[in-house]
Amino acid sequence: MNHRKTEHRNWAILQKVVNPMYTKRPMAGLIGAALTFSLLAAGCSADTSSDSTQETTAPTAAAEYTPPAPGDRGGRDFFGDPAQTAVSAELPEYEALARTTDTAALFTERDLDGHYDSITAEIRLDGRTASVTGTGAAVDGGVITITDEGTYRISGTLEEGRIHVNSPGKVQLLLAGASVHCSDFAPIYIEQAKKAFITTESGTVNSISDGADYVWPEGTESEPDAAIFSRDSLTLNGSGTLLVTGLYNEGITCKDDLVITSGSLQVTAAGNGIKGKDYIAVAGGDITVEAGGDGMKSDNLTDAGMGFVYVQDGRIQITAAEDGIQADTELLLDGGSLTVTAGGGIANAVPHTEDFGGRGGWGGGFFGEETTQETEETSPSTKALKAGTLLAIAGGIHSLEAADDGLHANGDLSLTGGTVEILAGGDGIHADGRADFSGGSVTITQSYEGIEAAVIRCLGADISLTASDDGFNASDGTAQGGMGTYSEGCCLVMADGMVYVNAGGDGLDSNGLFFVTGGTVHVDGPTNSGNGALDANSAIQCTGGELIAAGMSGMAEYPQGSHTLVITLDTVQEGGTPISVRGDDGSTLTYTPAKSYNSVVIRSDQLQAGIHYTIYAGESEVGSVDMTEETTFFGEAGGMMGGWQQGGFHGGHGGRGDWMQEGEMDGTRPAMPDGMTPPDGMTPPDGMMPPDGAAIPS
Repeated sequence: MNHRKTEHRNWAILQKVVNPMYTKRPMAGLIGAALTFSLLAAGCSADTSSDSTQETTAPTAAAEYTPPAPGDRGGRDFFGDPAQTAVSAELPEYEALARTTDTAALFTERDLDGHYDSITAEIRLDGRTASVTGTGAAVDGGVITITDEGTYRISGTLEEGRIHVNSPGKVQLLLAGASVHCSDFAPIYIEQAKKAFITTESGTVNSISDGADYVWPEGTESEPDAAIFSRDSLTLNGSGTLLVTGLYNEGITCKDDLVITSGSLQVTAAGNGIKGKDYIAVAGGDITVEAGGDGMKSDNLTDAGMGFVYVQDGRIQITAAEDGIQADTELLLDGGSLTVTAGGGIANAVPHTEDFGGRGGWGGGFFGEETTQETEETSPSTKALKAGTLLAIAGGIHSLEAADDGLHANGDLSLTGGTVEILAGGDGIHADGRADFSGGSVTITQSYEGIEAAVIRCLGADISLTASDDGFNASDGTAQGGMGTYSEGCCLVMADGMVYVNAGGDGLDSNGLFFVTGGTVHVDGPTNSGNGALDANSAIQCTGGELIAAGMSGMAEYPQGSHTLVITLDTVQEGGTPISVRGDDGSTLTYTPAKSYNSVVIRSDQLQAGIHYTIYAGESEVGSVDMTEETTFFGEAGGMMGGWQQGGFHGGHGGRGDWMQEGEMDGTRPAMPDGMTPPDGMTPPDGMMPPDGAAIPS
């Protein structure tokens, strides 16, 4: 279904459609409406396709097909679903997702090894003052000011004071067992430097802390606002330990580029933990962040090529009240290890509620919408990793937990390597644009929707996901795709790799095109008839690979073509009961669904035309079938749908189901079941529900 966070919007839309005299009603009438109309609308979920009584083969790769006009698609025509224009069934060509950030020159030799030629001055902190041996630094009470280029070794304790760098050259602060506290200002303030380094000496523990209230000198307005604050480029390195506590706002803030290459860094902050305006680049180190805002953040959208976060190596642990890592442009992970908890994790997830009583009735996002208790506009962002333009993972081992999305890109997302484990209260992975998975592995153990993007391409990754709603959802987040309408630009491609889906909603769902050309795809779909293991608003085109999708037959869809067997069983099988297809050529294909099922769609090159297959549920033989050159059916499949333009009246209660019987789609409306009458205030308008025997409007 489309994942749209708006409150009670569906109810208003439904009332306006059903009753033009609608005035806003309380939610108390919701359940009655859902139950009364559940038989009528059970086959229409947010992204679920409609169907006609004719069965046709799926278009070839270069073909075009014209979606049926109203009058040929069953129940949805009662709602004025407009005729569709011709759409191409050809697999689109996509260029590889490319980074714009050049990471080759981010780390200098001095960044990486922290070397220096000599000590310019020794600064010994002593309570509320300090002493200097050497040149380039001066002491005024508790304020140590550094004005010359050089390396300054700092040790001792400054109970109330600060280190102020104001130099035209490069300045390196060598912390050798230093503790600096300032209750009303930034303890380390780098006002000016060609470049600054904070290096921790081996075997030392150093601490920098501020207070909850700042007093700024005249003319400085509201900055600095972090325990370590730099207006110019800053590098953190060394082999010692640095403890940073930012009680006023942020822990470490750099208004330029921030580089971290080594050492042990522990940051606790009331606001953002670590912020580099132009970018943050990490090449190593052991970093721990606890933040009341974002864990790490880069937010320069003004200058081209800035606003990114890059991790080459290192161990990073983040606990953040808001986003774990936020990059306003690109977030790039080439290695390292991330452990992120955002927004308190899944324990703080905002509940997702399906309008009108949940799936299977008028609810389930019938109009392509779902609601949450809060809107994105009023809630803080609580995503584990978030990027503005591109989120690209090429390596590393990453464990992510978020109240909202695990991986979130406002643009595109790419996985070419690495290992990612996700617990998400929202989407496991979300991209507004395209999501490509060509390498590495992803395990989503909990999510609302597993993977959502306008275009999703599985090109070689190992993916395993569990979702309470849709597993894969190729959706652009607009009203397009609701009520089964084709959404141009949306596409789901399974081309290579190993994919497993356990979904409470639709297993594989596309509001546009749907292709399976290779790889191994196994789907444990919903245990109710309000959704299907497969769902597409176009033909499901299977030309290669192995696809096995198990679920309930009510909303099940299937691909058309060779090597495809559609099994519908008379009885529901318990989860853990294997379904086996044994050929008289000695071949056996077995799949064990994790949940209850009575429908299994199998597309495999192992299934060959002309072979007689016996089908077993557990150890019990349920029947046999001869494979043909086209999609072969076992059992009553009339209630299923062959993609967007084939099938019965409407899934769960259509086809050879219990309301619209086979052959009855003749232009007249059948009688409604006994007791199925609209509730007070929901009388359909003229032309929407014609009287018995009247022609359905076209």
